Amino acid sequence: MNSIANGESLFSEKESRAPTAILYFFIVLLVGLLLFFFFIAYSPINGESMENTIYDGQSVVLQRRGYTLRRGDLVTADVSDKQDGSHNIIKRVLGLGGDRLLFVRSQNTRNVSLYICKKGDTRLSYVDEPYIKEPMRANVSYGDYALLSYVPEDRLTSFDLDTENADPRTEELRIAAVEACISIPSSHVFLLGDNRNNSSDSRRYGTQPTDRLVGKVIRITDGGTALDNIMRFLFGI
Repeated sequence: MNSIANGESLFSEKESRAPTAILYFFIVLLVGLLLFFFFIAYSPINGESMENTIYDGQSVVLQRRGYTLRRGDLVTADVSDKQDGSHNIIKRVLGLGGDRLLFVRSQNTRNVSLYICKKGDTRLSYVDEPYIKEPMRANVSYGDYALLSYVPEDRLTSFDLDTENADPRTEELRIAAVEACISIPSSHVFLLGDNRNNSSDSRRYGTQPTDRLVGKVIRITDGGTALDNIMRFLFGI
């Protein structure tokens, strides 16, 4: 009799644990989903401004918080208060707060190169950009930013931007470079598309505050893949 009673008691305990385990499972699942959506975003890509890195029809997984921002990172920014209404742009970070950038136009090829004086430095250096689709052209819009006419690279990098030069020729070049440099404010970034000749970026919208960045790209996905389908389902796209 006692054995039967003990058996019934154990069975009853197992039944009582089952709803508790299910409840814990759903609580953990809910917390996990909340954390996932807090840190992760998903964005389909429309347009050609990031070719040949990201193509129209692909999508990107974004880390929304807790990332370190570096030059060369791909990010999305909210420019809804600018000229084109409510939308985000995806671009590459070329400059951080405190950096100075300079567009230099070649009179021979009519192409434009990018130079940077990083925060804490005083000399310009050429920015090597193997990721861009084609060389920047001088006949596209650079907004309010000036193009410095071509000078030999050794002269362009041979002077201190912040120190006057005894040589009048170098001093004239230094003054012209300082006037044409784009100074990036603290807690701002300068963004450019990889398809430079077909991109609305900081040349149009100006430098962007870091608090307007939606997230940093951590993965690029093709449309129609399993990951793409799952992410679109989760984010209701």
